[in-house]
Amino acid sequence: MSDTEFQTLGRLFRFLRLKLPANKVLLTILAVSAMIRFWMWPEMQFHHDELSALMRTRFTSFSELMTEGVWIDGHPAFTQIFLWFWTALIGYQPMVVKLPFILSGIASVYLVYTISKLLFNAKSAYVAASLMAVLQYSVVYSQWARPYAFGLLFMLGAFYFLIRFSNDSRKVNLLGFAVLTSLSAYTHYFALLQLIVFSALWFVFRLNNTQRKWFLLAAVGAFILWLPHLPVTLNHLAMGGIGYWLKTPADDYYLDLIGFSFHYSWFFALPFAVLALLYCTRSTLHRSTLITQFMLIGSWIIPFVIAYFYSIEVSALMHFGTMVFTFPSLILLSGSVFINVDVSLSKMVALFVLVYGTVTLAQREHFQLNIKTEFQEPVEVFRSLDPHINVSALFDLRADAVMFMGEKGIEKMTDVQLIEPLLENGRFSHYLDHLDTEFIFLVVHAGTPKEVLGQVLYRYPRVNEMFFYQSASAYLLSKAAANRADSAVKWSAVSEYSEPTTHSQAIDPSRTLILASSYWKGKRRNDAKLVVDWRSHSGASLWQSADLAMFTAADSLQLTAMAFDIRDLPGYKEGGEFSAYVWNKSLDNIQIQKVVLKEFPSNPLRYGLFRRITK
Repeated sequence: MSDTEFQTLGRLFRFLRLKLPANKVLLTILAVSAMIRFWMWPEMQFHHDELSALMRTRFTSFSELMTEGVWIDGHPAFTQIFLWFWTALIGYQPMVVKLPFILSGIASVYLVYTISKLLFNAKSAYVAASLMAVLQYSVVYSQWARPYAFGLLFMLGAFYFLIRFSNDSRKVNLLGFAVLTSLSAYTHYFALLQLIVFSALWFVFRLNNTQRKWFLLAAVGAFILWLPHLPVTLNHLAMGGIGYWLKTPADDYYLDLIGFSFHYSWFFALPFAVLALLYCTRSTLHRSTLITQFMLIGSWIIPFVIAYFYSIEVSALMHFGTMVFTFPSLILLSGSVFINVDVSLSKMVALFVLVYGTVTLAQREHFQLNIKTEFQEPVEVFRSLDPHINVSALFDLRADAVMFMGEKGIEKMTDVQLIEPLLENGRFSHYLDHLDTEFIFLVVHAGTPKEVLGQVLYRYPRVNEMFFYQSASAYLLSKAAANRADSAVKWSAVSEYSEPTTHSQAIDPSRTLILASSYWKGKRRNDAKLVVDWRSHSGASLWQSADLAMFTAADSLQLTAMAFDIRDLPGYKEGGEFSAYVWNKSLDNIQIQKVVLKEFPSNPLRYGLFRRITK
């Protein structure tokens, strides 16, 4: 490093020491926290989970809300009850529905600062609060009208009062602890689990005998306050889980959790790892500080271990949402390594976190993926298309959610055809065959049947424009010059297997959608299938099929098609071979014209809020 660079660094340190006084550091952190959470606030839209909760606010009585909205849900009652009252008071526009949750997220940043200052000192608090302010883990869950923001706020508040009680033995702090612990239990079961783990560690390592007696009395008080919810919780435990959509966690899930916590950025995480190493090898380690750090490590890891083995052995419960309540322990632990540094360095690190955290939020396209959703923006895009083009809208969205949004004035979709009713009536292929529009605006999500996407893409194979969301994509598609099979092609004779078509997959992030399709005609007994067989170079494989009779056209020429995202194939990163063929196991009297494999662009940001984005 040159002398000039040293002088520049020195000036920066002096600026931070003189121009950013300690009493304004917290205000700066809170201002950045608010700016990020309120960014594009008037344009915020509802996600699927939020709509699911909001649809359970239409009950006319409290008893009906508890029976139909809470009893069967799997989550504690507080947030659902709050939404019931809140929406009755202010309506259903996303901007106002989300407001209390955003404010709770900002308040949680302040509590992290206060707790870190109590546990360590202001230097640690600057860094911990800045991490809580800008890291996507806390930002995402404070922008959703779900239990996470409230659960974090109540849990951190209970932490705060417990720490205050251990410091001054004032029993009024235990009252705050009892009330906020019961509220945590009313809000999210994993917020309660986190509190139990932290309180148990604090009970063993921090409280004296007299304090322990009063603490146990406060814990009994919290249980009594929560007792009315016990029958609901017992029913939730009897349910065993929260649905089939969660998978058991992989062995390396913890690494993914850490990666997500630091925006999957080595440049972000590495300085903290280096500073932690220097702290352990160079700093004077005090017993009290080490015990506190040990408790933070325990309160970060123990809930994960419990959730991991419960998900493996009983029912899958683990996802980033349930683990968000362990996140403050990691943040407080990260801040603790700055306990002995110069105050100017802690300010500089806090400034770096605020700036770089905001930059990486933008790089991870947070403001696109978490603000705009497939339930509102696509219909606005559809209505803004050139009025001179002949286009139809075909959306794969929950019909009850669409109806709800129309009823509440959130978004009307009267000019949109939903896919779900067409599938239920067996009219999907008939609908596509009789469309006379040159363009189709298609919205599909990660759970859209492979056959549905395949049917549309074969009829409208030209991708004119795409729009990306967290778990969905919107395509503006048009017909190609020839979108039907060439009748001059020779038909294959009746046989058990058609000639396979193969595709050696090389990773191209811009074209990750593979369409497998076959044209056929004749009589069938519903047991002939289009088969897709994937074999990775790593040995992983996938075999899936679609009945030829699932989607039938109005004329004698039939189409069966499936669409696969390469990123859903096991071992896709190592490459492999993708093949498709028709398996006519009962030798139905059908003739296969051809089996085609074709690539299309897919959503490069899919699941980008919670996974590493690769483009």
